[in-house]
Formats: sequence, C-alpha cells, structure tokens
Amino acid sequence: MINLGNIMRVMRNSFSTGRLTAYGSTVGEVQTSLQSGEVVSELEHPQEWGFSSKSPLGQKTYSFFQAGSRDNGACLIVAGECPVDLAVGESCVYNQAGITVHLKSDGVIEITGATALEVSGDVQDAGTITPTMQDMRDKFNIHTHSGGTVPAPDQQM
Repeated sequence: MINLGNIMRVMRNSFSTGRLTAYGSTVGEVQTSLQSGEVVSELEHPQEWGFSSKSPLGQKTYSFFQAGSRDNGACLIVAGECPVDLAVGESCVYNQAGITVHLKSDGVIEITGATALEVSGDVQDAGTITPTMQDMRDKFNIHTHSGGTVPAPDQQM
C-alpha cells in the first residue's frame, strides 16, 4: 500500500530556499542555511558551462534534494538582484563592485562601473570608433596652452 505521508514528506523536503553561508573546500561546493534553519554543507553548486561566479555570502539559494534526502542535494541557483532594468531578451553580467556588462536588445554592449578595460590580443574594428583618430588629431592640432609661454604645436599630428 502506498504511504501518502511518506510521499508528501519527500515532496516537501525535495526543494528548499535558503541563504548562502559559506563556500566549501572543494570548487563547486557551498553551504546554505535553509529556510527551516537547517544548515547543509558540501552541497554541489553546478555552474553553467563557460560562466562561473562566486556570489557574496547571504544571497538567496534554491536547492534540490533527491528523494528529499539532505545527504543528496545540490544548490541549483544562488540568486542576486540585477542592478539593470532589463528589457525582454536582454542579459546582464554584474558583480558586487557595481560593474555591469549589459547586452542590450538594440545590439549595444554597455559596460559601466569599470575603471579599465584590458584586452589580451588584437582588437579589430569592423565599425566606427568614436571619437576617431582623426577627431583626436583635429583636437590636438588646434590646441594651445594657457599662460602664453608655450607655443601651439609646430608639428601636426
């Protein structure tokens, strides 16, 4: 005979929300404090291929436990609040320092909050870079120095 009480217990214990409380000693393991107050360690935290993150502690977690057993679970999602108001179809990568890479629906990639952009390798321009090198040359060629002791550039760029 089917024990409905056991089935209900397994279903109730299969999913849980909580808060991220620590990272494990092994890459991809986390500890979470579940909504019930129970702390579960050594939970596998699978990452999407090609993208990894290490969220700040305290973020909301969503965990799954096979057959409701706390010994066989995974933290599927560590959630955060996106700092950008996204339109349908847009994506954003962000960190706790406030740096965002916003992939906009109009094809623009907007990077904000970064103090530098480092590129390893060649950068190839298939469009227009604003300002252009000619814009920079034009500004340089007409500039003067205040105080009158230094003449305008004698060589054009």
